[in-house]
Amino acid sequence: MVAFSNTPTGTILGQVKNPAGTPQNDGDFIPLGMSRDGAQHTMNIHGQWYNAAKRGNLFIASTAAAGVTIPVEDTTNLASTAGIVNPITSGVILELVGLMISNTTIDVAVKPNVVCFQKNLSTSGGPPTSVTALTAHSMPLSLGTTTAKCVAHSAATFTNSVEMTPRLNLIPAVSTAVGTGTNAWYQFNGEVTMGPDTAMAIVNSTTAIAGHQLTYIWAEWPL
Repeated sequence: MVAFSNTPTGTILGQVKNPAGTPQNDGDFIPLGMSRDGAQHTMNIHGQWYNAAKRGNLFIASTAAAGVTIPVEDTTNLASTAGIVNPITSGVILELVGLMISNTTIDVAVKPNVVCFQKNLSTSGGPPTSVTALTAHSMPLSLGTTTAKCVAHSAATFTNSVEMTPRLNLIPAVSTAVGTGTNAWYQFNGEVTMGPDTAMAIVNSTTAIAGHQLTYIWAEWPL
């Protein structure tokens, strides 16, 4: 295999292989995998998060089917709020992958849900208290054994709520007269990452609404 040339017309060669039938081990030195028509194989043979799942640093957690109450955004008293906390001692960066919001109740008007963030918890009122932690499942399901460093929760009391910025308005993840907006599955693509000592909370822009079922998917990466 020729992998380097100091001329502008270098050649890169690979080996035609079946990626489904040619397993490799960590530390192996192998030629680049190519298809029969000469195209180089990339990680597109899997989904974007397959490698994170295979390595055990992708997690999923859900609230109960009956749902939880998403409170109205309050700058002085934000309690019983679902979200995720990245503790100051975690040693990881949390990358949001996906957030699903569905509503089991019927409301009467459009009320956008909002994700707020509280930075530097230890110096801005302290981390959330009265946290009801959810079970974080490590991928791959049935095989994952990694313990999450971050804590997804169905309820928590946030302090110094006035500092909860920035904010993400999850439109059209809203509550309407016929339930939650159709696009209640919000996928992130690396836009939102949370370092240690950071928390997120899910609130509503106008009123508290009961019966929200939430699912979080996130990845954890070393600092």
